Amino acid sequence: MLDQHTSASFDEGSADESTHGGPAAPRQGPRRGFYVPLRAKFFLTIAFALAWLAASVWLSLPWLRELSAVFGVSLAVVSIVFIAYVPGFMNAFLMASILGDRRPARRVVAAYPDLCVLVACYNEQDNIADTLVSLSLQDYPGRVDVVVIDDG
Repeated sequence: MLDQHTSASFDEGSADESTHGGPAAPRQGPRRGFYVPLRAKFFLTIAFALAWLAASVWLSLPWLRELSAVFGVSLAVVSIVFIAYVPGFMNAFLMASILGDRRPARRVVAAYPDLCVLVACYNEQDNIADTLVSLSLQDYPGRVDVVVIDDG
């Protein structure tokens, strides 16, 4: 529902608890699995990324020997560190973080809060119709009030 007002008046005293969002519906069903504390997840993720880094270093030793014979040890180490080790560690950490994250079940919202959209316009006679049409096409399930304010 979209109410369009042409005045800038908004009665703050009429806001009650239902306009600021009703209570969310309770979570459905019991929690599945066991809970791993955040600190433990972080250390497991770091351990996985360090194990990946160690495997990368071990696998790259032949490459490091061949590259240092051509370019010298320091340039070979710097090249391999920034080509393989750092991106590998970051990707392993990211992958472990994503796999270790268990999102909570999405709760169904019992009632959406009402919204009041304030549209300030000054010399917008050419564009205000498009703005109001765009606002009317929004699919917000709660009540939306649009207040158009001519501030000129």
